[in-house]
Amino acid sequence: MKIFVVRHGQTIWNKEAKMQGSADSPLTELGILEATKLGEALMDKEIDKIYTSPLGRTIKTTEYIKGNRDIPVSVIDELQEINFGNMEGKPVDIIQEKYGEIIYNFWNDPLNYKNNTGESFHQVYERVKKGMSKIIENRHKEKNVVVVTHGVIISVLLSWVNGGSIEDTWKTPIVNNTSVSTLKYNGEGILELLNKNDISHLK
Repeated sequence: MKIFVVRHGQTIWNKEAKMQGSADSPLTELGILEATKLGEALMDKEIDKIYTSPLGRTIKTTEYIKGNRDIPVSVIDELQEINFGNMEGKPVDIIQEKYGEIIYNFWNDPLNYKNNTGESFHQVYERVKKGMSKIIENRHKEKNVVVVTHGVIISVLLSWVNGGSIEDTWKTPIVNNTSVSTLKYNGEGILELLNKNDISHLK
Protein backbone atom coordinates (compact mmCIF):
# COMPACT_ATOMS: atom_id res chain seq x y z
CA MET A 1 0.00 0.00 0.00
CA LYS A 2 1.28 3.47 -0.95
CA ILE A 3 -0.01 6.54 0.84
CA PHE A 4 0.43 9.91 -0.87
CA VAL A 5 0.21 12.48 1.94
CA VAL A 6 -0.75 15.92 0.66
CA ARG A 7 -0.91 19.28 2.40
CA HIS A 8 -3.92 21.37 1.38
CA GLY A 9 -3.62 24.25 -1.08
CA GLN A 10 -2.68 27.77 -0.01
CA THR A 11 -5.43 29.58 1.92
CA ILE A 12 -6.18 33.24 2.53
CA TRP A 13 -4.93 32.94 6.10
CA ASN A 14 -1.74 31.24 4.87
CA LYS A 15 -1.17 34.25 2.63
CA GLU A 16 -2.03 36.72 5.40
CA ALA A 17 0.21 34.92 7.94
CA LYS A 18 -2.63 34.17 10.34
CA MET A 19 -2.74 31.18 12.65
CA GLN A 20 -5.21 28.73 11.17
CA GLY A 21 -5.41 25.44 13.07
CA SER A 22 -8.89 23.96 13.40
CA ALA A 23 -10.44 27.21 12.14
CA ASP A 24 -10.69 27.64 8.39
CA SER A 25 -10.29 30.03 5.48
CA PRO A 26 -10.88 29.56 1.73
CA LEU A 27 -8.27 28.52 -0.80
CA THR A 28 -6.61 31.33 -2.73
CA GLU A 29 -6.50 31.35 -6.54
CA LEU A 30 -2.95 30.01 -6.25
CA GLY A 31 -4.14 27.27 -3.90
CA ILE A 32 -6.79 26.21 -6.41
CA LEU A 33 -4.30 26.28 -9.30
CA GLU A 34 -1.71 24.20 -7.45
CA ALA A 35 -4.28 21.67 -6.23
CA THR A 36 -5.48 21.30 -9.83
CA LYS A 37 -1.89 20.78 -11.02
CA LEU A 38 -1.42 18.11 -8.39
CA GLY A 39 -4.56 16.35 -9.56
CA GLU A 40 -3.17 16.35 -13.11
CA ALA A 41 0.18 14.99 -11.87
CA LEU A 42 -1.61 12.12 -10.12
CA MET A 43 -3.57 11.16 -13.24
CA ASP A 44 -1.14 8.33 -14.01
CA LYS A 45 -1.69 6.79 -10.55
CA GLU A 46 -4.50 4.34 -9.96
CA ILE A 47 -5.89 5.99 -6.84
CA ASP A 48 -8.30 3.74 -4.96
CA LYS A 49 -9.48 6.31 -2.43
CA ILE A 50 -8.85 9.82 -1.15
CA TYR A 51 -8.93 10.40 2.59
CA THR A 52 -9.34 13.96 3.83
CA SER A 53 -9.48 15.88 7.06
CA PRO A 54 -12.96 17.33 7.74
CA LEU A 55 -11.89 20.96 7.35
CA GLY A 56 -13.03 23.01 4.37
CA ARG A 57 -9.58 23.70 2.94
CA THR A 58 -8.72 20.00 2.71
CA ILE A 59 -12.14 19.08 1.32
CA LYS A 60 -11.83 21.70 -1.44
CA THR A 61 -8.26 20.58 -2.18
CA THR A 62 -9.57 17.02 -2.45
CA GLU A 63 -12.19 18.14 -4.98
CA TYR A 64 -9.53 19.73 -7.22
CA ILE A 65 -7.25 16.69 -6.93
CA LYS A 66 -10.10 14.34 -7.77
CA GLY A 67 -11.39 16.35 -10.71
CA ASN A 68 -13.96 14.37 -12.70
CA ARG A 69 -12.54 10.98 -11.75
CA ASP A 70 -14.71 8.45 -9.97
CA ILE A 71 -12.64 8.12 -6.81
CA PRO A 72 -14.36 7.52 -3.45
CA VAL A 73 -13.63 10.02 -0.70
CA SER A 74 -13.68 9.37 3.05
CA VAL A 75 -13.35 11.90 5.87
CA ILE A 76 -10.98 11.05 8.73
CA ASP A 77 -11.73 13.37 11.65
CA GLU A 78 -8.46 12.52 13.41
CA LEU A 79 -6.43 14.11 10.59
CA GLN A 80 -7.70 17.66 11.04
CA GLU A 81 -5.14 20.32 11.97
CA ILE A 82 -4.03 20.94 15.55
CA ASN A 83 -6.43 23.13 17.53
CA PHE A 84 -4.67 26.37 18.49
CA GLY A 85 -7.55 27.56 20.66
CA ASN A 86 -7.75 31.31 21.12
CA MET A 87 -4.71 31.91 18.89
CA GLU A 88 -6.64 30.88 15.77
CA GLY A 89 -7.40 33.60 13.25
CA LYS A 90 -4.86 35.99 14.74
CA PRO A 91 -1.85 37.39 12.83
CA VAL A 92 1.49 35.84 13.71
CA ASP A 93 2.94 39.13 14.97
CA ILE A 94 0.04 39.58 17.41
CA ILE A 95 0.49 36.01 18.61
CA GLN A 96 4.20 36.63 19.23
CA GLU A 97 3.31 39.69 21.29
CA LYS A 98 0.40 38.23 23.25
CA TYR A 99 1.31 34.53 23.54
CA GLY A 100 5.10 34.71 23.36
CA GLU A 101 6.00 31.85 25.72
CA ILE A 102 3.28 29.56 24.39
CA ILE A 103 4.29 29.99 20.75
CA TYR A 104 7.99 29.74 21.64
CA ASN A 105 7.37 26.33 23.21
CA PHE A 106 5.28 25.29 20.22
CA TRP A 107 8.27 25.69 17.89
CA ASN A 108 11.15 24.99 20.27
CA ASP A 109 9.90 22.71 23.05
CA PRO A 110 6.84 20.82 21.76
CA LEU A 111 6.90 18.35 24.65
CA ASN A 112 6.18 21.22 27.04
CA TYR A 113 3.87 23.17 24.74
CA LYS A 114 0.66 23.88 26.64
CA ASN A 115 -2.35 25.83 25.47
CA ASN A 116 -5.31 25.66 27.84
CA THR A 117 -7.69 26.55 25.01
CA GLY A 118 -6.23 24.15 22.44
CA GLU A 119 -4.49 20.81 21.98
CA SER A 120 -1.14 19.50 23.13
CA PHE A 121 1.25 17.63 20.87
CA HIS A 122 0.55 14.47 22.88
CA GLN A 123 -3.12 14.70 21.96
CA VAL A 124 -2.28 15.30 18.31
CA TYR A 125 0.17 12.39 18.12
CA GLU A 126 -2.41 10.01 19.56
CA ARG A 127 -5.16 11.00 17.17
CA VAL A 128 -2.83 10.96 14.13
CA LYS A 129 -1.89 7.36 14.98
CA LYS A 130 -5.57 6.50 15.35
CA GLY A 131 -6.45 8.14 12.03
CA MET A 132 -3.66 6.40 10.15
CA SER A 133 -4.68 3.03 11.61
CA LYS A 134 -8.11 3.51 10.01
CA ILE A 135 -6.42 3.93 6.63
CA ILE A 136 -3.95 1.06 7.04
CA GLU A 137 -6.68 -1.39 7.98
CA ASN A 138 -7.91 -1.14 4.37
CA ARG A 139 -4.50 -2.11 2.93
CA HIS A 140 -5.73 -5.40 1.46
CA LYS A 141 -8.24 -3.68 -0.83
CA GLU A 142 -6.59 -0.28 -1.44
CA LYS A 143 -3.23 -0.20 -3.21
CA ASN A 144 -2.78 3.55 -3.66
CA VAL A 145 -4.48 6.20 -1.52
CA VAL A 146 -4.18 9.97 -1.15
CA VAL A 147 -4.41 11.60 2.28
CA VAL A 148 -5.17 15.34 2.24
CA THR A 149 -4.31 16.94 5.56
CA HIS A 150 -2.36 19.78 7.22
CA GLY A 151 1.14 21.10 7.88
CA VAL A 152 1.47 20.28 11.58
CA ILE A 153 -0.25 16.93 11.10
CA ILE A 154 2.22 15.96 8.37
CA SER A 155 5.21 16.93 10.54
CA VAL A 156 3.80 14.83 13.37
CA LEU A 157 3.07 11.91 11.03
CA LEU A 158 6.52 11.89 9.43
CA SER A 159 8.23 12.22 12.82
CA TRP A 160 6.28 9.18 14.03
CA VAL A 161 7.05 7.21 10.85
CA ASN A 162 10.75 7.96 11.30
CA GLY A 163 10.66 6.62 14.86
CA GLY A 164 10.76 10.04 16.48
CA SER A 165 8.97 11.30 19.57
CA ILE A 166 7.22 14.57 20.35
CA GLU A 167 10.59 16.25 20.94
CA ASP A 168 11.57 15.38 17.35
CA THR A 169 8.50 16.92 15.70
CA TRP A 170 10.30 19.82 14.04
CA LYS A 171 13.07 17.69 12.59
CA THR A 172 10.48 17.55 9.82
CA PRO A 173 9.70 21.22 9.07
CA ILE A 174 6.29 22.29 7.77
CA VAL A 175 5.96 21.08 4.19
CA ASN A 176 4.82 23.20 1.24
CA ASN A 177 1.18 23.60 0.27
CA THR A 178 0.07 20.80 -2.13
CA SER A 179 3.36 18.96 -1.57
CA VAL A 180 3.37 15.17 -1.62
CA SER A 181 5.12 12.95 0.92
CA THR A 182 4.94 9.27 -0.01
CA LEU A 183 4.67 6.45 2.52
CA LYS A 184 4.73 2.71 1.92
CA TYR A 185 3.13 0.19 4.24
CA ASN A 186 5.40 -2.85 4.40
CA GLY A 187 3.31 -5.01 6.71
CA GLU A 188 3.96 -5.82 10.34
CA GLY A 189 2.72 -2.34 11.24
CA ILE A 190 5.67 -0.66 9.50
CA LEU A 191 5.34 2.55 7.48
CA GLU A 192 8.33 3.60 5.38
CA LEU A 193 8.96 7.15 4.12
CA LEU A 194 9.84 7.08 0.41
CA ASN A 195 10.01 10.84 -0.17
CA LYS A 196 8.79 14.05 1.39
CA ASN A 197 7.70 17.53 0.34
CA ASP A 198 7.67 16.75 -3.38
CA ILE A 199 6.52 19.82 -5.32
CA SER A 200 7.76 18.77 -8.76
CA HIS A 201 4.20 19.15 -10.12
CA LEU A 202 4.43 22.92 -9.52
CA LYS A 203 7.40 23.45 -11.84
